[in-house]
Amino acid sequence: RMDPSQLQQIIMNLIINAGEAIGQGSPGRITVATSMRDVGKAFVDAIGGEVAPGRYVSIEVSDTGSGIDPNSVSKIFDPFFTTKFTGRGLGLAAVAGIIRTQNGAITVDSTPGRGTTFRVYLRAAATFVQEPEERPDASRLGTVLVIDDEASVRDFICTALRRRGYHVLTASDGREAVAICEREAENIDAAIIDVVMPSMGANELIPTMKSRQPNMRILLTSGYSESEARRYCAAYPRAAFIQKPYTTQQVVKAVEELFGAAGER
Repeated sequence: RMDPSQLQQIIMNLIINAGEAIGQGSPGRITVATSMRDVGKAFVDAIGGEVAPGRYVSIEVSDTGSGIDPNSVSKIFDPFFTTKFTGRGLGLAAVAGIIRTQNGAITVDSTPGRGTTFRVYLRAAATFVQEPEERPDASRLGTVLVIDDEASVRDFICTALRRRGYHVLTASDGREAVAICEREAENIDAAIIDVVMPSMGANELIPTMKSRQPNMRILLTSGYSESEARRYCAAYPRAAFIQKPYTTQQVVKAVEELFGAAGER
């Protein structure tokens, strides 16, 4: 029983991670499997955290990639540990954070040169929950442009905001965002911008966007701390900020605060 967009983020991040372990152009296999598992005290004692004995949904993502160095296994869920471009994305830290909010668990088995298996354990719901059919009217909330170079992050934010009722546009980098602003500036009410991107970061992007739409609200986001992120983006010190990783509720709340408590333009 959880937010579907959060479950989507868990699966997408694990699959993207598996694909990167295999490598572009290299042969390999990614396997996703689900099952029901009864977790006993021995597992709880080994895993720790907030996990309690009981029935769990298990999601297993395995790859035949390069595996993880034994010295790095204990660090892979740390927010700032990455082998990618500095400051990028949510990745495994966000996966672990979401799972913790659900009182679940994640384990990893990896052998260098032979692949990796992540197993996610989420507490099984006792009853089926019917999702309400009514959706908010997007026309009363506004349009948000989401700018991030990681597709999984964009999808996560978009799903959360669209479910709340916002109209959402996306851009994979600063140049694409500028092109969208040239066409849609007068229709864009707010922008969520990753501070550090390979092509045109927030410090260069914000003045360009604000020149086209002076009233555009800005929400900065980064895996860096707020003080570090603001050093990278000194062009617009009044911008709101939210640190990765964040939950669906946190990013929606941050956007609502941009628009005001009632979500008005």
